[in-house]
Amino acid sequence: MLISKFHKIIGNKWLWAAFAILMSLVLVGLFTPGMNSGQEERVLAAGKLYGLDIAKSEYNIAEYFEKGLVSDKTYDQEEYKQLQKQTWQRLAALKTAPRMGIIVTEQEVLDAIKNDRTFANSAGQFDKTIFNQIMMQIRLSPEIYTEYVKQQLIIYKVKKQLESEVWLPPTLIEEKLSDLTDLITVKAGLVSNVNFTNNVKVTDELISAYYDENKEIFETPEKISVKYIKWSNDDVAKTIEITQEQTANYYTNYIDDFSVADTNNNLVPMPLKDVQDKIVAMLKNRAAQNQLIDTASYFTRKLEPVAGKSEPFETVVAKETDLSVSTSGLFSAQSKIAGLSDVEPNDVQMLFALDQNDPWRCFSDPVVTEKDVYIFAANEKIAPKIPELAELKETISFYVKQDELGKLTKEKAEEFIAEIEKEVAAGKSFEQAAKALDIETFNAGTFMSYQGITNNVPYADTISRLAISVEAGKASEPVEIPSGAIFAFVEKRTEGEPIEKELVRPQLLSSLTKYRADITYPAWGQSILDSKEADFQNFMDQPEENEAAEKELVEEETGI
Repeated sequence: MLISKFHKIIGNKWLWAAFAILMSLVLVGLFTPGMNSGQEERVLAAGKLYGLDIAKSEYNIAEYFEKGLVSDKTYDQEEYKQLQKQTWQRLAALKTAPRMGIIVTEQEVLDAIKNDRTFANSAGQFDKTIFNQIMMQIRLSPEIYTEYVKQQLIIYKVKKQLESEVWLPPTLIEEKLSDLTDLITVKAGLVSNVNFTNNVKVTDELISAYYDENKEIFETPEKISVKYIKWSNDDVAKTIEITQEQTANYYTNYIDDFSVADTNNNLVPMPLKDVQDKIVAMLKNRAAQNQLIDTASYFTRKLEPVAGKSEPFETVVAKETDLSVSTSGLFSAQSKIAGLSDVEPNDVQMLFALDQNDPWRCFSDPVVTEKDVYIFAANEKIAPKIPELAELKETISFYVKQDELGKLTKEKAEEFIAEIEKEVAAGKSFEQAAKALDIETFNAGTFMSYQGITNNVPYADTISRLAISVEAGKASEPVEIPSGAIFAFVEKRTEGEPIEKELVRPQLLSSLTKYRADITYPAWGQSILDSKEADFQNFMDQPEENEAAEKELVEEETGI
C-alpha cells in the first residue's frame, strides 16, 4: 500500500506544479563561493582568465553557445551587455571546472549525443545519417555541436557540485512540506469587471503614455520580396536510373533503417523486396538533388559581375536556362514565403542579407529543399516602421481601457477581501460575506496542494496555486483573469499525515536544492571572475582601446 501510494505521488502532476509554485515563493540567499606585444595581445585576445589568454574565437564560440546556438537574434545595448556577462561566466565555469576535479570524457560526449532521441531512427537507435542531416539543416558542423555538448556536460557537473554545497534551513523545508501536505478547505471568489467598466476613463494622456512606453510592440517588421527560379527534383529524378547493385548496397549499408523490433525487442531487417521501391525513390531524389545543386551553382557563376558590372537577373536566366522568373509577395524574416512553404526558416532569414545595390550580394547561393532547388535575387525591401500615434489611437485606446479596468478591478477586489476577512472573523460564512458584495463564489473542496483540486470548479489550477501558503481564515492576493479578478479563501487548514510529508520530502529536497543551485550558478561564476586568483581581464569591454591597438599593430606590420 505504501509503495503504491509512493508511485501515485511521483506520477502526480499537481505535486510538480506545487513544487514550481514553491520555488517562486522561496527567498534564496546567494553564496559566492603569450604575445610579442601588448598591442598584438589586445587584438587577438578577448580577455584573460587565470593568467591565460582567451582567444576571440573561443569567446565567440562561448557566446554562440550561450545564445543557444542561435546566431540571428538581435540584441539592444543592455541585452548584449547581459549576454557578454553570461558568456564570461560560462568561460569562468569551464576554466574553473578542472580545478574542481570536473572533467568530461570523449565517451561521455559520444554517449550524450547517441542517447539524444533527436538523432534516433524509427527503431529508436542513433542514426549518423539523421545526425548529419540535422547538422546540415541547422548549418552547424558536427565538431562545433560536439564541443557544445561537451561544454553543457561540464556546466551540468558544475551545477551538480554546487547542489552538494547548498544548505537548506530545516525550518524552510518543514514550512514548505506543510504547504504541500496540509489539508486545506478552500473557497474562491470572482470579482467581475463588468461592474466597473463604466468607471474607466481613457484619456489622451493615458493613450500617449502607453504609446511612448510600448511603441516597439507596434513596429511593423522589415519586409522584402524576391525574384527566383526553381528547378524541380521530380523532373530530373524521372530521367535517372538506379541499378539493383546500388539499391542492394544502400540496403546493406543502412540496414538498421529498414529493421523493426520483434517481440523480444531485437531488430529484424525487412526483406529487400519490401523496401526496394522506397530505396530507389530516395536514391533517385538524392541523385537529382545533387545534379541540380551543380546546375544551380554553375548558374550563380553566370550572375557574378564582370569588371564590376552585372547583368539583370532576368537577362541571365533567359540566356542560361529555360526557366521563368517568379516574384514572391512581401514577407518578414519570421514568416513563410507564400507559395514557397518548403523553404526553411533559416533560409528565409538569409534572404534578408540580399542587397540589390551590391553585385556580389544581390543573389543567393543555391537554396536546397526536399523537392526543389532555388536561386533567389533581391527585389523590393521595406524598412521596419513604427506607425504614428494617430494611426494606432483606436487600438491603443482598447489596450489602455483593458489595463485600467484590470487595475481598478484588482483594487476593488483587495478592498472586498479585507471586508470579507473582517466579516468571517465576526462569524459570517465566506459565502454570506461574498454575496453581500456581489461576488461569485466557488467551492474548491478539501485537498492537499500536491494532489490538487478534485472538484470540477473553474480556474482550479489558479485557485490551488493561490491557496498553497495561505493561513486559515485568510484570503490570497487577487489575480487578474479576463473576466475580472479571482482570489482564494482558506476556510480551514489542518496538518496532514506525517507519512505524507515523508513521501514528499525527497522530491521537495531535490527540487529546492536544484532550484537554489541553478540561481546560485551565475553568482558563483561572477565570484570567480571577481576573485584575485582568476586575474580576469575583459578586453571586449574596451572598444576604443582595442581599435587603437589594432590600428597600431597593422601599422607596425605593414609599415604604413
